[in-house]
Amino acid sequence: QQQPMQQPMMPPMMMEPIQQQPMQPPMQQQTQLSPLEQARMAFYAGDFVAAEGLYQQVLQQDKNPDIFGELGNVYYAQQNWQAAAHSYALAVDGLGYQGRFPEAQNLLGVVMQLNPELGNQVMSGLQQQMYPNAK
Repeated sequence: QQQPMQQPMMPPMMMEPIQQQPMQPPMQQQTQLSPLEQARMAFYAGDFVAAEGLYQQVLQQDKNPDIFGELGNVYYAQQNWQAAAHSYALAVDGLGYQGRFPEAQNLLGVVMQLNPELGNQVMSGLQQQMYPNAK
């Protein structure tokens, strides 16, 4: 006659005592978001006007080409093609200055599609950054 299978015994779990945290309203538990984080949140929420203002605020302190690129994305989402091209062009210039040439070249393609004249100017500057000794 078959014996019913017994489940293996599990060792008792060692549990750490739960430390009680004082209750705080949710807003106090969150750390203050930086303007860049706020800009990104506004962009992903589709609040492009707020995102634009926040990115402009960030750019007053930090001329990082990635931020120019993100601002370009805001303009692109708003179908403001010329503003997007201008912002992307500034990003390409900054990326080239940092030696991030593959990224700069990829973004240059977008600038060329949005504003060929500006794209040609940016391409000329990028080529000078990539090949400073070329004549």
